[in-house]
Amino acid sequence: MREEVKKDDKIKYDKAHKVMEPSSKIGDTVLLQESTVKPGASKVIMKQRFVGSYIIQDIVVGRRDVGPAYRLVDEKTGKVLRNLVWKID
Repeated sequence: MREEVKKDDKIKYDKAHKVMEPSSKIGDTVLLQESTVKPGASKVIMKQRFVGSYIIQDIVVGRRDVGPAYRLVDEKTGKVLRNLVWKID
């Protein structure tokens, strides 16, 4: 009984807040968008927009307002990225 109520509450919450399931899964290959620009950089246009190719190793449940976080591994070196990535499109 209690589990059914929890499921119903979750369905209502997800619908009211337009919650979307993550489209990326563990094992998918992704690129990261480079959005940082160093102060005083004169060659912003020449900078690569995307870096890597990374493999999603784990999906971590994040805060409700941000969504899930992803732990990535560099495809070439096998090294785990130090920080979690919050948004993958």
